[in-house]
Amino acid sequence: MERVRSIYETNIFLHSIENVGKDYTLGVEMMVNHDLIKWWNLNLMGDVYRYRVEGVLYDSDFSRKSNNWSARLNNTFKLGTSTRIQINGMYNSPTVSSQGRREGFFMANAGVKQEFIKNKLSATLQIRDIFSSSKHEHIYEGPGFYSSSEHERKSPMVTMTLTYNFNNYRRERNREENGESNGNGNGGRNGRGILKSLLLGVF
Repeated sequence: MERVRSIYETNIFLHSIENVGKDYTLGVEMMVNHDLIKWWNLNLMGDVYRYRVEGVLYDSDFSRKSNNWSARLNNTFKLGTSTRIQINGMYNSPTVSSQGRREGFFMANAGVKQEFIKNKLSATLQIRDIFSSSKHEHIYEGPGFYSSSEHERKSPMVTMTLTYNFNNYRRERNREENGESNGNGNGGRNGRGILKSLLLGVF
């Protein structure tokens, strides 16, 4: 299933979603997770694969293929017992589609989480697409047309989330997982085992 374009009228494109055929992927994926030092965790993920898409679109056979790769690097810093800082970056290489190709793009994000009141209250600040680099550029080719487009969302995007845990949900859940019961026949599932959270989002 892909988004495709066709000519509707002069200088007007029709955008639709079509079942254009089949695609195939073959490759490898690797991940490394390691504590460089006590307070710094590094997680690196990457994949390399051969991608091929083929089918029939507007009564014409097509077949396209490309060598693709992507990578993601995530850094988590633990400051004391209640503060976490996370910085990550990701890259997706160019790839083909039924009507052309999508160019590669890079994006970096960061976040800070701070816990209060014996871990009952937490505040999380996130910044997505710090460098405004996640532009999606596409090239489309079809009967009688050639076009390119660039999709760019407003960035960086900042969100703030507050979460408050009203009870000992985690402890009750651990008791259930260990097979313990509180004697009421429901394996420890009672009013105290419910997590209630207050989420406030600021955009």
